[in-house]
Amino acid sequence: MTRLAELGRHVGVNLWMWRGDSGVDLRTATAYVAPYLNPISKFRKPDIEPVHLVDLVRVVRRAAEALGDTALTSALRAAPVSLRENDRSRLFVLEPSSVRAAPRRR
Repeated sequence: MTRLAELGRHVGVNLWMWRGDSGVDLRTATAYVAPYLNPISKFRKPDIEPVHLVDLVRVVRRAAEALGDTALTSALRAAPVSLRENDRSRLFVLEPSSVRAAPRRR
């Protein structure tokens, strides 16, 4: 859904603010899963299979940038630095400077 919302943004369709029949929007859904970027966090329900963190980084990165949500930015900061730096979504989505790692010295 975040991928569709991002595509929609480029053609003037705002799916980021769309609400489903249950009243849940993408911000709420992303905020629910964002804390699990921290590898220490475990899903609350045992019947939920663990998610690959790289997939979660992409979702939260897109939402944090599109929505300007500081809570999502903070959650993104909790993900392992190597995961944030090596994921290809970094090429397409600008993330807030507060998340980016400091430049490496040679």
